[in-house]
Amino acid sequence: MEIEYLLQLVEDMPMGFVKMKIIFGENGDPVDSKILFVNKAMEKFSETNKNELLDKSLSQIAAQGSLKASEWAQTGLNNLTTQRKKSYVHHDAHSNTYYKFVINSADQGSIYALVFDITEEIRHAEENKKALDAMANFYDFFNAVYDMLFILDNDGNIIHANKTVFDRLGYTEAELYKQSVLKVHPKDRQDEALKNVIEMLQGKREYCPIPIVAKNGQTIAVETRVKTGHWDGQPVLFGVVKDISELKASEEKFSKAFHNSGSLMSISRLSDSIIIDVNEAYCKKMGYTREEVIGKTSLELEIFENNEDRLQVLKTLETTSSVHNREARVKSKDGSIYNGLFNIDLFYWGNDTCLMVSMNDITEHIKKEEEVMKYNQLLTNLVNEKVKEITEAQLATISALSNITESRDTDTGSHVERLKEGCRIVAEALSKNERYQQLITPEFISKIQNASVTHDIGKVGIKDSILLKPGKLSADEFEHIKTHPVIGANVLKQVYHNYPGNKYIEMGIEIAESHHEKWDGSGYPYQLKQDQIPLSAQILAICDVYDALRSRKPYKEPLDHQTSMNQILSDKGTHFNPEVVDAFIACEEVIKELYTRLLD
Repeated sequence: MEIEYLLQLVEDMPMGFVKMKIIFGENGDPVDSKILFVNKAMEKFSETNKNELLDKSLSQIAAQGSLKASEWAQTGLNNLTTQRKKSYVHHDAHSNTYYKFVINSADQGSIYALVFDITEEIRHAEENKKALDAMANFYDFFNAVYDMLFILDNDGNIIHANKTVFDRLGYTEAELYKQSVLKVHPKDRQDEALKNVIEMLQGKREYCPIPIVAKNGQTIAVETRVKTGHWDGQPVLFGVVKDISELKASEEKFSKAFHNSGSLMSISRLSDSIIIDVNEAYCKKMGYTREEVIGKTSLELEIFENNEDRLQVLKTLETTSSVHNREARVKSKDGSIYNGLFNIDLFYWGNDTCLMVSMNDITEHIKKEEEVMKYNQLLTNLVNEKVKEITEAQLATISALSNITESRDTDTGSHVERLKEGCRIVAEALSKNERYQQLITPEFISKIQNASVTHDIGKVGIKDSILLKPGKLSADEFEHIKTHPVIGANVLKQVYHNYPGNKYIEMGIEIAESHHEKWDGSGYPYQLKQDQIPLSAQILAICDVYDALRSRKPYKEPLDHQTSMNQILSDKGTHFNPEVVDAFIACEEVIKELYTRLLD
Protein backbone atom coordinates (compact mmCIF):
# COMPACT_ATOMS: atom_id res chain seq x y z
CA MET A 1 0.00 0.00 0.00
CA GLU A 2 2.81 2.37 0.84
CA ILE A 3 4.49 1.77 -2.55
CA GLU A 4 1.19 2.29 -4.36
CA TYR A 5 0.69 5.52 -2.43
CA LEU A 6 4.14 6.74 -3.39
CA LEU A 7 3.59 5.79 -7.03
CA GLN A 8 0.29 7.65 -7.03
CA LEU A 9 1.98 10.62 -5.41
CA VAL A 10 4.63 10.63 -8.15
CA GLU A 11 1.94 10.18 -10.81
CA ASP A 12 -0.04 13.21 -9.59
CA MET A 13 2.74 15.63 -8.63
CA PRO A 14 2.87 18.91 -10.67
CA MET A 15 6.42 18.46 -11.86
CA GLY A 16 7.35 15.92 -14.51
CA PHE A 17 9.01 12.63 -13.57
CA VAL A 18 10.83 10.21 -15.88
CA LYS A 19 12.61 6.94 -15.08
CA MET A 20 14.97 5.61 -17.73
CA LYS A 21 17.37 2.69 -18.08
CA ILE A 22 20.77 3.57 -19.56
CA ILE A 23 21.93 1.63 -22.62
CA PHE A 24 25.70 1.29 -22.73
CA GLY A 25 27.88 0.88 -25.79
CA GLU A 26 30.72 -1.62 -26.30
CA ASN A 27 33.24 0.73 -24.67
CA GLY A 28 31.03 1.18 -21.61
CA ASP A 29 29.87 4.69 -22.41
CA PRO A 30 26.12 5.51 -22.34
CA VAL A 31 24.71 5.67 -25.88
CA ASP A 32 20.95 5.68 -25.28
CA SER A 33 18.22 5.29 -22.64
CA LYS A 34 14.94 3.38 -22.51
CA ILE A 35 11.96 5.03 -20.84
CA LEU A 36 10.51 2.91 -18.04
CA PHE A 37 8.08 5.37 -16.43
CA VAL A 38 6.60 8.85 -17.03
CA ASN A 39 3.98 10.61 -14.91
CA LYS A 40 0.96 12.69 -15.97
CA ALA A 41 2.81 16.00 -15.76
CA MET A 42 5.43 14.64 -18.16
CA GLU A 43 2.71 13.55 -20.58
CA LYS A 44 1.28 17.07 -20.41
CA PHE A 45 4.65 18.75 -20.87
CA SER A 46 5.57 16.62 -23.88
CA GLU A 47 1.98 16.50 -25.24
CA THR A 48 2.53 12.78 -25.85
CA ASN A 49 0.61 9.77 -24.44
CA LYS A 50 2.76 7.61 -22.18
CA ASN A 51 1.93 4.56 -24.27
CA GLU A 52 3.93 6.12 -27.12
CA LEU A 53 6.90 6.59 -24.78
CA LEU A 54 7.15 3.57 -22.49
CA ASP A 55 9.70 0.87 -23.35
CA LYS A 56 11.08 2.99 -26.19
CA SER A 57 14.57 4.35 -26.41
CA LEU A 58 15.29 8.01 -26.74
CA SER A 59 16.75 7.44 -30.22
CA GLN A 60 13.53 5.69 -31.33
CA ILE A 61 11.39 8.57 -30.07
CA ALA A 62 13.75 11.17 -31.56
CA ALA A 63 13.43 9.45 -34.93
CA GLN A 64 9.65 10.01 -34.89
CA GLY A 65 9.71 13.64 -36.00
CA SER A 66 5.91 13.90 -35.83
CA LEU A 67 5.91 13.65 -32.02
CA LYS A 68 6.51 16.72 -29.91
CA ALA A 69 8.40 14.38 -27.58
CA SER A 70 10.94 13.87 -30.40
CA GLU A 71 12.62 17.15 -29.51
CA TRP A 72 12.62 16.21 -25.83
CA ALA A 73 14.22 12.87 -26.67
CA GLN A 74 16.91 14.56 -28.78
CA THR A 75 17.71 16.90 -25.89
CA GLY A 76 17.98 13.85 -23.59
CA LEU A 77 20.38 12.13 -26.03
CA ASN A 78 22.53 15.26 -26.12
CA ASN A 79 22.79 15.19 -22.30
CA LEU A 80 23.32 11.46 -21.64
CA THR A 81 26.62 12.14 -19.94
CA THR A 82 25.13 14.68 -17.50
CA GLN A 83 26.36 13.78 -14.07
CA ARG A 84 24.16 12.89 -11.14
CA LYS A 85 22.43 15.85 -9.52
CA LYS A 86 23.23 17.98 -12.52
CA SER A 87 20.63 19.73 -14.63
CA TYR A 88 19.98 20.99 -18.14
CA VAL A 89 17.31 23.13 -19.77
CA HIS A 90 15.07 22.21 -22.69
CA HIS A 91 13.41 24.98 -24.72
CA ASP A 92 10.16 23.98 -26.37
CA ALA A 93 10.17 26.24 -29.42
CA HIS A 94 6.54 25.44 -30.31
CA SER A 95 5.11 26.82 -27.08
CA ASN A 96 8.10 29.02 -26.18
CA THR A 97 8.27 27.19 -22.85
CA TYR A 98 11.38 26.38 -20.84
CA TYR A 99 11.81 23.14 -18.83
CA LYS A 100 14.55 22.28 -16.37
CA PHE A 101 15.69 18.63 -16.09
CA VAL A 102 17.29 17.61 -12.78
CA ILE A 103 19.10 14.27 -13.18
CA ASN A 104 19.53 11.70 -10.39
CA SER A 105 20.80 8.13 -10.69
CA ALA A 106 19.16 5.75 -8.16
CA ASP A 107 21.14 2.67 -8.94
CA GLN A 108 23.62 1.38 -11.48
CA GLY A 109 22.19 1.81 -14.96
CA SER A 110 19.03 3.77 -14.00
CA ILE A 111 18.23 7.49 -14.23
CA TYR A 112 15.53 9.53 -12.54
CA ALA A 113 14.72 12.98 -13.89
CA LEU A 114 12.53 15.66 -12.35
CA VAL A 115 11.19 18.17 -14.93
CA PHE A 116 10.14 21.69 -13.89
CA ASP A 117 8.39 24.37 -15.96
CA ILE A 118 10.69 27.39 -15.43
CA THR A 119 9.20 29.65 -18.12
CA GLU A 120 7.94 32.30 -15.69
CA GLU A 121 11.22 32.26 -13.81
CA ILE A 122 13.16 32.86 -17.05
CA ARG A 123 10.74 35.54 -18.22
CA HIS A 124 11.04 37.37 -14.91
CA ALA A 125 14.81 37.19 -15.21
CA GLU A 126 14.64 38.57 -18.75
CA GLU A 127 12.33 41.39 -17.66
CA ASN A 128 14.63 42.22 -14.76
CA LYS A 129 17.58 42.29 -17.17
CA LYS A 130 15.68 44.58 -19.54
CA ALA A 131 14.84 46.89 -16.65
CA LEU A 132 18.46 46.95 -15.54
CA ASP A 133 19.61 47.54 -19.13
CA ALA A 134 17.08 50.36 -19.52
CA MET A 135 18.29 51.95 -16.31
CA ALA A 136 21.90 51.63 -17.46
CA ASN A 137 21.00 53.12 -20.83
CA PHE A 138 19.23 56.02 -19.13
CA TYR A 139 22.22 56.77 -16.93
CA ASP A 140 24.55 56.54 -19.93
CA PHE A 141 22.36 59.04 -21.76
CA PHE A 142 21.93 61.19 -18.64
CA ASN A 143 25.68 61.46 -18.22
CA ALA A 144 26.38 61.93 -21.93
CA VAL A 145 24.12 65.01 -22.28
CA TYR A 146 26.26 68.13 -22.89
CA ASP A 147 23.89 70.33 -20.87
CA MET A 148 24.25 70.34 -17.10
CA LEU A 149 21.36 68.43 -15.49
CA PHE A 150 20.36 68.88 -11.82
CA ILE A 151 17.74 66.99 -9.78
CA LEU A 152 16.63 68.96 -6.72
CA ASP A 153 14.39 68.16 -3.82
CA ASN A 154 11.54 70.52 -2.99
CA ASP A 155 13.89 72.62 -0.86
CA GLY A 156 16.19 73.23 -3.82
CA ASN A 157 18.93 70.90 -2.61
CA ILE A 158 20.92 68.87 -5.12
CA ILE A 159 20.18 65.14 -4.88
CA HIS A 160 21.60 64.11 -8.22
CA ALA A 161 23.46 65.61 -11.18
CA ASN A 162 24.95 64.34 -14.41
CA LYS A 163 28.65 63.94 -15.19
CA THR A 164 28.68 67.21 -17.15
CA VAL A 165 27.98 69.15 -13.92
CA PHE A 166 31.05 67.75 -12.17
CA ASP A 167 33.25 68.05 -15.28
CA ARG A 168 32.31 71.69 -15.99
CA LEU A 169 32.11 73.00 -12.42
CA GLY A 170 35.00 71.02 -10.91
CA TYR A 171 33.09 69.77 -7.85
CA THR A 172 32.94 66.19 -6.63
CA GLU A 173 29.59 64.49 -6.15
CA ALA A 174 30.07 64.58 -2.35
CA GLU A 175 30.71 68.34 -2.45
CA LEU A 176 27.34 69.05 -4.10
CA TYR A 177 25.10 66.34 -2.64
CA LYS A 178 22.35 67.85 -0.47
CA GLN A 179 23.77 71.34 -1.06
CA SER A 180 21.51 74.20 -2.20
CA VAL A 181 21.65 74.77 -5.93
CA LEU A 182 22.25 78.44 -5.14
CA LYS A 183 25.79 77.40 -4.21
CA VAL A 184 26.72 77.36 -7.92
CA HIS A 185 25.35 80.92 -8.50
CA PRO A 186 27.14 84.21 -7.80
CA LYS A 187 26.66 85.16 -4.16
CA ASP A 188 25.43 88.63 -5.03
CA ARG A 189 22.75 87.23 -7.38
CA GLN A 190 21.47 84.22 -5.44
CA ASP A 191 18.28 86.01 -4.34
CA GLU A 192 17.64 87.02 -7.96
CA ALA A 193 18.22 83.43 -9.09
CA LEU A 194 15.75 82.12 -6.49
CA LYS A 195 13.16 84.67 -7.63
CA ASN A 196 13.63 83.59 -11.25
CA VAL A 197 13.15 79.91 -10.33
CA ILE A 198 9.89 80.73 -8.52
CA GLU A 199 8.67 82.71 -11.54
CA MET A 200 9.52 79.81 -13.86
CA LEU A 201 7.51 77.42 -11.68
CA GLN A 202 4.61 79.90 -11.78
CA GLY A 203 4.82 80.06 -15.58
CA LYS A 204 5.81 83.74 -15.57
CA ARG A 205 9.32 83.25 -16.94
CA GLU A 206 10.75 80.92 -19.58
CA TYR A 207 14.32 80.69 -18.33
CA CYS A 208 16.78 82.13 -15.82
CA PRO A 209 19.65 84.09 -17.43
CA ILE A 210 21.84 84.34 -14.31
CA PRO A 211 25.27 82.73 -14.85
CA ILE A 212 26.71 79.96 -12.67
CA VAL A 213 30.13 79.83 -11.04
CA ALA A 214 32.60 76.93 -11.15
CA LYS A 215 34.61 75.84 -8.13
CA ASN A 216 37.65 77.73 -9.49
CA GLY A 217 35.60 80.95 -9.70
CA GLN A 218 35.06 80.91 -13.48
CA THR A 219 31.73 82.46 -14.48
CA ILE A 220 29.78 80.56 -17.16
CA ALA A 221 26.99 82.23 -19.16
CA VAL A 222 23.96 79.94 -19.07
CA GLU A 223 20.23 79.67 -19.59
CA THR A 224 18.54 77.62 -16.87
CA ARG A 225 15.10 76.04 -17.22
CA VAL A 226 13.28 74.34 -14.30
CA LYS A 227 10.37 71.87 -14.41
CA THR A 228 8.59 69.82 -11.73
CA GLY A 229 8.57 66.00 -11.87
CA HIS A 230 9.19 62.79 -9.91
CA TRP A 231 12.37 60.84 -9.13
CA ASP A 232 12.34 57.54 -7.25
CA GLY A 233 8.65 58.17 -6.55
CA GLN A 234 9.29 61.54 -4.86
CA PRO A 235 8.38 65.03 -6.17
CA VAL A 236 11.49 66.86 -7.43
CA LEU A 237 12.64 69.75 -9.59
CA PHE A 238 14.52 69.08 -12.82
CA GLY A 239 17.00 71.78 -13.80
CA VAL A 240 18.50 71.95 -17.30
CA VAL A 241 21.43 74.37 -17.53
CA LYS A 242 22.60 75.22 -21.05
CA ASP A 243 26.05 76.75 -21.54
CA ILE A 244 25.58 79.72 -23.90
CA SER A 245 29.11 81.12 -23.63
CA GLU A 246 29.83 80.51 -27.31
CA LEU A 247 26.41 81.86 -28.27
CA LYS A 248 27.04 85.00 -26.21
CA ALA A 249 30.42 85.43 -27.90
CA SER A 250 28.78 84.94 -31.31
CA GLU A 251 26.08 87.47 -30.47
CA GLU A 252 28.73 89.99 -29.46
CA LYS A 253 30.63 89.38 -32.71
CA PHE A 254 27.40 89.67 -34.68
CA SER A 255 26.47 92.89 -32.94
CA LYS A 256 29.87 94.38 -33.63
CA ALA A 257 29.78 93.30 -37.30
CA PHE A 258 26.20 94.56 -37.67
CA HIS A 259 26.82 98.01 -36.22
CA ASN A 260 30.24 98.51 -37.84
CA SER A 261 29.24 97.31 -41.32
CA GLY A 262 29.55 99.78 -44.18
CA SER A 263 26.37 98.33 -45.71
CA LEU A 264 22.99 99.64 -44.63
CA MET A 265 21.73 97.00 -42.20
CA SER A 266 18.33 96.53 -40.57
CA ILE A 267 16.47 93.81 -38.67
CA SER A 268 12.69 93.56 -38.80
CA ARG A 269 10.05 91.05 -37.71
CA LEU A 270 8.53 89.05 -40.55
CA SER A 271 5.10 88.90 -38.89
CA ASP A 272 4.42 92.67 -38.77
CA SER A 273 7.46 94.21 -40.59
CA ILE A 274 8.35 96.24 -37.46
CA ILE A 275 12.00 97.36 -37.55
CA ILE A 276 13.87 96.08 -34.47
CA ASP A 277 17.32 97.52 -35.10
CA VAL A 278 19.39 99.45 -37.66
CA ASN A 279 23.11 100.20 -37.87
CA GLU A 280 25.03 103.46 -38.06
CA ALA A 281 25.48 103.27 -41.84
CA TYR A 282 21.71 103.04 -42.25
CA CYS A 283 21.09 106.10 -40.11
CA LYS A 284 23.81 108.12 -41.85
CA LYS A 285 22.64 107.37 -45.41
CA MET A 286 18.88 107.50 -44.78
CA GLY A 287 19.02 110.54 -42.48
CA TYR A 288 17.10 109.03 -39.56
CA THR A 289 18.06 108.49 -35.92
CA ARG A 290 17.69 104.96 -34.52
CA GLU A 291 14.82 106.19 -32.34
CA GLU A 292 12.95 107.45 -35.43
CA VAL A 293 13.25 104.07 -37.16
CA ILE A 294 12.92 101.39 -34.49
CA GLY A 295 9.30 100.39 -33.93
CA LYS A 296 8.23 101.62 -37.37
CA THR A 297 7.82 99.77 -40.69
CA SER A 298 9.48 100.61 -44.00
CA LEU A 299 5.98 101.32 -45.34
CA GLU A 300 5.35 103.92 -42.61
CA LEU A 301 8.72 105.54 -43.32
CA GLU A 302 8.09 105.33 -47.11
CA ILE A 303 11.55 103.83 -47.59
CA PHE A 304 10.82 102.24 -50.98
CA GLU A 305 10.17 104.61 -53.89
CA ASN A 306 7.91 101.91 -55.35
CA ASN A 307 6.02 99.90 -52.71
CA GLU A 308 5.62 97.09 -55.27
CA ASP A 309 9.32 96.29 -54.72
CA ARG A 310 8.66 95.66 -51.02
CA LEU A 311 5.63 93.48 -51.78
CA GLN A 312 7.60 91.44 -54.32
CA VAL A 313 10.30 90.73 -51.72
CA LEU A 314 7.72 89.56 -49.17
CA LYS A 315 6.06 87.35 -51.79
CA THR A 316 9.41 85.77 -52.65
CA LEU A 317 10.07 85.04 -48.98
CA GLU A 318 6.87 82.98 -48.83
CA THR A 319 8.63 80.22 -50.79
CA THR A 320 12.32 80.74 -49.99
CA SER A 321 14.45 81.79 -47.03
CA SER A 322 16.51 84.44 -48.79
CA VAL A 323 16.56 87.08 -51.52
CA HIS A 324 19.87 88.02 -53.09
CA ASN A 325 21.06 90.83 -55.38
CA ARG A 326 17.61 92.40 -55.75
CA GLU A 327 17.74 96.00 -56.98
CA ALA A 328 15.28 98.60 -55.71
CA ARG A 329 15.17 102.38 -55.36
CA VAL A 330 14.89 103.81 -51.84
CA LYS A 331 14.10 107.26 -50.51
CA SER A 332 15.87 108.94 -47.58
CA LYS A 333 14.31 111.25 -45.00
CA ASP A 334 15.15 114.34 -47.08
CA GLY A 335 13.68 112.78 -50.25
CA SER A 336 16.96 111.78 -51.92
CA ILE A 337 16.65 108.71 -54.13
CA TYR A 338 19.28 105.94 -54.07
CA ASN A 339 19.67 102.74 -56.03
CA GLY A 340 20.04 99.89 -53.56
CA LEU A 341 21.27 96.32 -54.04
CA PHE A 342 19.45 94.21 -51.43
CA ASN A 343 20.31 90.89 -49.79
CA ILE A 344 17.69 89.56 -47.36
CA ASP A 345 17.83 86.44 -45.16
CA LEU A 346 15.36 84.90 -42.73
CA PHE A 347 16.63 84.06 -39.24
CA TYR A 348 15.20 83.33 -35.81
CA TRP A 349 15.63 85.74 -32.93
CA GLY A 350 14.07 84.34 -29.77
CA ASN A 351 10.54 83.33 -30.70
CA ASP A 352 10.35 85.67 -33.69
CA THR A 353 11.13 85.03 -37.36
CA CYS A 354 13.07 88.06 -38.53
CA LEU A 355 14.52 89.56 -41.70
CA MET A 356 18.16 90.52 -41.89
CA VAL A 357 18.27 93.21 -44.60
CA SER A 358 21.53 94.40 -46.11
CA MET A 359 21.60 97.20 -48.70
CA ASN A 360 24.54 98.58 -50.64
CA ASP A 361 24.21 101.96 -52.35
CA ILE A 362 24.95 101.33 -56.03
CA THR A 363 23.77 104.71 -57.30
CA GLU A 364 27.23 105.80 -58.48
CA HIS A 365 27.93 102.36 -59.89
CA ILE A 366 24.75 102.50 -62.00
CA LYS A 367 25.67 106.00 -63.25
CA LYS A 368 29.07 104.67 -64.35
CA GLU A 369 27.43 101.66 -65.98
CA GLU A 370 25.11 103.95 -67.92
CA GLU A 371 28.09 106.02 -69.05
CA VAL A 372 29.92 102.85 -70.11
CA MET A 373 26.81 101.66 -71.99
CA LYS A 374 26.58 104.96 -73.86
CA TYR A 375 30.28 104.76 -74.71
CA ASN A 376 29.92 101.13 -75.81
CA GLN A 377 26.95 102.04 -77.99
CA LEU A 378 29.00 104.80 -79.59
CA LEU A 379 31.83 102.33 -80.26
CA THR A 380 29.35 99.79 -81.62
CA ASN A 381 27.95 102.34 -84.03
CA LEU A 382 31.44 103.28 -85.19
CA VAL A 383 32.41 99.62 -85.62
CA ASN A 384 29.19 98.88 -87.52
CA GLU A 385 29.85 101.78 -89.86
CA LYS A 386 33.40 100.56 -90.43
CA VAL A 387 32.23 96.97 -90.98
CA LYS A 388 29.67 98.26 -93.45
CA GLU A 389 32.39 100.13 -95.35
CA ILE A 390 34.65 97.05 -95.40
CA THR A 391 31.79 94.75 -96.41
CA GLU A 392 30.78 97.05 -99.22
CA ALA A 393 34.40 97.14 -100.40
CA GLN A 394 34.59 93.35 -100.27
CA LEU A 395 31.35 92.98 -102.21
CA ALA A 396 32.61 95.50 -104.76
CA THR A 397 35.69 93.33 -105.24
CA ILE A 398 33.50 90.26 -105.72
CA SER A 399 31.30 92.14 -108.19
CA ALA A 400 34.35 93.24 -110.21
CA LEU A 401 35.59 89.65 -110.37
CA SER A 402 32.14 88.52 -111.43
CA ASN A 403 32.09 91.07 -114.24
CA ILE A 404 35.29 89.56 -115.63
CA THR A 405 33.45 86.27 -116.11
CA GLU A 406 30.30 87.87 -117.47
CA SER A 407 32.29 89.69 -120.13
CA ARG A 408 33.42 86.36 -121.62
CA ASP A 409 30.16 84.41 -121.52
CA THR A 410 27.28 84.73 -123.99
CA ASP A 411 24.69 83.60 -121.45
CA THR A 412 25.40 85.30 -118.19
CA GLY A 413 22.50 87.78 -118.17
CA SER A 414 20.73 86.86 -114.95
CA HIS A 415 22.81 83.70 -114.42
CA VAL A 416 24.80 85.28 -111.59
CA GLU A 417 21.68 86.59 -109.85
CA ARG A 418 19.93 83.20 -110.17
CA LEU A 419 22.93 81.41 -108.61
CA LYS A 420 23.17 83.89 -105.76
CA GLU A 421 19.51 83.46 -104.85
CA GLY A 422 19.53 79.70 -105.51
CA CYS A 423 22.50 79.17 -103.15
CA ARG A 424 20.80 81.24 -100.47
CA ILE A 425 17.52 79.32 -100.74
CA VAL A 426 19.17 75.86 -100.71
CA ALA A 427 21.53 76.81 -97.83
CA GLU A 428 18.59 77.99 -95.73
CA ALA A 429 16.72 74.74 -96.43
CA LEU A 430 19.79 72.64 -95.60
CA SER A 431 20.30 74.53 -92.31
CA LYS A 432 17.14 72.81 -91.03
CA ASN A 433 19.01 69.47 -91.24
CA GLU A 434 20.35 68.70 -87.74
CA ARG A 435 23.71 67.63 -89.18
CA TYR A 436 24.33 71.08 -90.70
CA GLN A 437 22.65 73.37 -88.14
CA GLN A 438 25.92 74.39 -86.47
CA LEU A 439 27.74 74.92 -89.77
CA ILE A 440 25.16 76.83 -91.81
CA THR A 441 24.88 80.10 -89.91
CA PRO A 442 23.49 83.42 -91.18
CA GLU A 443 27.11 84.41 -91.89
CA PHE A 444 27.64 81.22 -93.96
CA ILE A 445 24.49 81.98 -96.00
CA SER A 446 25.65 85.56 -96.64
CA LYS A 447 29.09 84.37 -97.73
CA ILE A 448 27.87 81.67 -100.13
CA GLN A 449 25.31 84.04 -101.63
CA ASN A 450 27.97 86.62 -102.49
CA ALA A 451 30.93 84.27 -103.14
CA SER A 452 28.92 82.15 -105.59
CA VAL A 453 29.45 84.69 -108.37
CA THR A 454 33.16 83.78 -108.57
CA HIS A 455 32.61 80.09 -109.33
CA ASP A 456 33.51 80.34 -113.05
CA ILE A 457 36.11 83.10 -112.80
CA GLY A 458 38.68 80.59 -114.07
CA LYS A 459 37.06 80.73 -117.51
CA VAL A 460 39.07 83.92 -118.13
CA GLY A 461 41.91 81.53 -118.89
CA ILE A 462 39.94 79.50 -121.47
CA LYS A 463 40.24 80.33 -125.17
CA ASP A 464 37.19 82.00 -126.72
CA SER A 465 37.21 79.38 -129.48
CA ILE A 466 36.52 76.73 -126.85
CA LEU A 467 34.43 78.76 -124.38
CA LEU A 468 32.09 80.08 -127.10
CA LYS A 469 32.08 77.01 -129.37
CA PRO A 470 28.47 76.30 -130.45
CA GLY A 471 28.96 72.60 -130.97
CA LYS A 472 30.17 69.66 -128.90
CA LEU A 473 33.72 69.95 -127.50
CA SER A 474 36.42 67.51 -128.51
CA ALA A 475 38.19 65.42 -125.86
CA ASP A 476 41.22 67.77 -125.91
CA GLU A 477 38.99 70.84 -125.73
CA PHE A 478 37.09 69.37 -122.76
CA GLU A 479 40.36 68.61 -120.96
CA HIS A 480 41.37 72.22 -121.55
CA ILE A 481 38.11 73.60 -120.16
CA LYS A 482 38.49 71.31 -117.10
CA THR A 483 41.45 73.48 -116.06
CA HIS A 484 39.21 76.48 -115.26
CA PRO A 485 38.58 75.47 -111.55
CA VAL A 486 42.31 75.51 -110.78
CA ILE A 487 42.82 78.73 -112.78
CA GLY A 488 39.95 80.38 -110.93
CA ALA A 489 41.21 79.25 -107.52
CA ASN A 490 44.71 80.56 -108.26
CA VAL A 491 43.35 83.93 -109.40
CA LEU A 492 41.31 84.26 -106.20
CA LYS A 493 44.27 83.20 -104.07
CA GLN A 494 46.24 86.10 -105.52
CA VAL A 495 43.37 88.44 -104.72
CA TYR A 496 43.13 87.03 -101.18
CA HIS A 497 46.87 87.63 -100.75
CA ASN A 498 46.27 91.32 -101.43
CA TYR A 499 43.06 91.41 -99.31
CA PRO A 500 43.77 89.00 -96.42
CA GLY A 501 40.74 88.27 -94.23
CA ASN A 502 38.20 88.86 -96.99
CA LYS A 503 35.66 86.18 -96.02
CA TYR A 504 33.89 86.25 -99.38
CA ILE A 505 37.12 85.67 -101.36
CA GLU A 506 38.04 82.90 -98.90
CA MET A 507 34.81 80.98 -99.63
CA GLY A 508 35.09 81.91 -103.33
CA ILE A 509 38.36 79.93 -103.51
CA GLU A 510 36.54 76.84 -102.16
CA ILE A 511 33.72 77.20 -104.64
CA ALA A 512 35.85 77.97 -107.70
CA GLU A 513 38.19 75.06 -107.05
CA SER A 514 35.67 72.36 -106.07
CA HIS A 515 32.29 73.07 -107.72
CA HIS A 516 32.94 70.41 -110.42
CA GLU A 517 33.84 67.68 -107.90
CA LYS A 518 31.26 64.88 -107.54
CA TRP A 519 29.95 63.06 -104.47
CA ASP A 520 31.21 59.68 -105.74
CA GLY A 521 34.71 61.02 -106.52
CA SER A 522 34.37 61.06 -110.31
CA GLY A 523 34.58 64.85 -110.69
CA TYR A 524 37.51 67.17 -111.32
CA PRO A 525 40.09 68.60 -110.81
CA TYR A 526 41.13 66.47 -107.75
CA GLN A 527 38.52 63.66 -107.67
CA LEU A 528 37.42 64.67 -104.15
CA LYS A 529 34.48 62.73 -102.76
CA GLN A 530 31.75 63.12 -100.15
CA ASP A 531 32.72 65.38 -97.24
CA GLN A 532 36.16 66.05 -98.73
CA ILE A 533 34.25 68.49 -100.95
CA PRO A 534 33.61 71.84 -99.17
CA LEU A 535 29.92 72.24 -98.31
CA SER A 536 29.81 75.58 -100.12
CA ALA A 537 30.93 73.87 -103.35
CA GLN A 538 28.37 71.05 -102.84
CA ILE A 539 25.54 73.59 -102.62
CA LEU A 540 26.73 75.64 -105.57
CA ALA A 541 27.22 72.51 -107.71
CA ILE A 542 23.56 71.48 -107.55
CA CYS A 543 22.39 75.05 -108.19
CA ASP A 544 24.83 75.43 -111.12
CA VAL A 545 23.71 72.16 -112.76
CA TYR A 546 20.02 73.06 -112.38
CA ASP A 547 20.72 76.48 -113.87
CA ALA A 548 22.59 74.92 -116.80
CA LEU A 549 19.70 72.53 -117.45
CA ARG A 550 17.16 75.36 -117.42
CA SER A 551 19.31 77.76 -119.55
CA ARG A 552 19.69 78.12 -123.31
CA LYS A 553 23.23 77.33 -124.51
CA PRO A 554 24.85 77.57 -127.97
CA TYR A 555 24.77 73.80 -128.10
CA LYS A 556 21.38 73.07 -126.39
CA GLU A 557 17.84 74.22 -125.75
CA PRO A 558 16.59 74.90 -122.16
CA LEU A 559 14.76 72.14 -120.23
CA ASP A 560 11.61 72.64 -118.19
CA HIS A 561 11.56 72.46 -114.37
CA GLN A 562 10.29 68.89 -114.01
CA THR A 563 12.74 67.44 -116.56
CA SER A 564 15.56 69.26 -114.79
CA MET A 565 14.40 67.93 -111.38
CA ASN A 566 14.32 64.38 -112.75
CA GLN A 567 17.95 64.80 -113.84
CA ILE A 568 18.90 66.12 -110.36
CA LEU A 569 17.21 63.11 -108.73
CA SER A 570 18.96 60.66 -111.04
CA ASP A 571 22.31 62.12 -109.93
CA LYS A 572 21.49 61.80 -106.17
CA GLY A 573 24.32 59.96 -104.43
CA THR A 574 26.60 60.03 -107.50
CA HIS A 575 27.02 63.64 -108.56
CA PHE A 576 25.36 65.23 -105.53
CA ASN A 577 25.27 64.81 -101.74
CA PRO A 578 21.91 63.03 -101.04
CA GLU A 579 21.12 65.41 -98.17
CA VAL A 580 21.75 68.46 -100.37
CA VAL A 581 19.40 66.94 -102.98
CA ASP A 582 16.75 66.47 -100.25
CA ALA A 583 17.12 70.13 -99.28
CA PHE A 584 16.85 71.17 -102.95
CA ILE A 585 13.64 69.14 -103.32
CA ALA A 586 12.24 70.67 -100.10
CA CYS A 587 12.51 74.15 -101.61
CA GLU A 588 11.84 73.31 -105.29
CA GLU A 589 8.67 75.42 -105.45
CA VAL A 590 10.66 78.48 -104.36
CA ILE A 591 13.38 77.62 -106.90
CA LYS A 592 10.77 77.17 -109.62
CA GLU A 593 9.24 80.58 -108.84
CA LEU A 594 12.73 82.15 -108.87
CA TYR A 595 13.42 80.85 -112.38
CA THR A 596 9.99 81.88 -113.60
CA ARG A 597 10.90 85.40 -112.50
CA LEU A 598 14.59 85.63 -113.50
CA LEU A 599 15.09 83.21 -116.38
CA ASP A 600 16.14 85.06 -119.57
